[in-house]
Amino acid sequence: MTSRQQGFSMIEIMTVLVIIGVLAAIAIPLFHSYQVRARNTQAIADVYHLFLFENQFFDEHNEYVAIVAGDKHADGLISKNVTLSDGSTALFEIRTLTPDVQIAVNISNDRQTIVLGGVAVGSTDIIAMDPDAADGYHAIPLSGSFSESSLPASTSGNDLSAYPIYQK
Repeated sequence: MTSRQQGFSMIEIMTVLVIIGVLAAIAIPLFHSYQVRARNTQAIADVYHLFLFENQFFDEHNEYVAIVAGDKHADGLISKNVTLSDGSTALFEIRTLTPDVQIAVNISNDRQTIVLGGVAVGSTDIIAMDPDAADGYHAIPLSGSFSESSLPASTSGNDLSAYPIYQK
């Protein structure tokens, strides 16, 4: 009577390992790109949320507020007393921003126009918005650390025309 061999041959095991390796080589970069897109989506949400608060402040006081990257606390809070053009002070406060997104706002000298931007931790793109241009969000390549100087100056025109529109 012949004995029957049980188990897998070395060729079968190696074939399975090669297939798993190929699938991992495809899946890992895709997973990373999905993570970056999710982070950029959070930056878009924070920039838009800040834009709404800036507009509310503008409606009440007829001027925008400059925000530097250091104004945001680790818990996502921005709370600052702003000296207005007429010499009075007003509180600018927003509590609902994501801790992992850095943001900044550049304003024009007359405080009438703004450029907003934010970058999520792990992203290499600054997601920027210029309300004077109705063409959506732009992607500005991040070089070094993020600050308000990473954004273009705010003017009455489209300040982000040199940067590509961000594609989700």
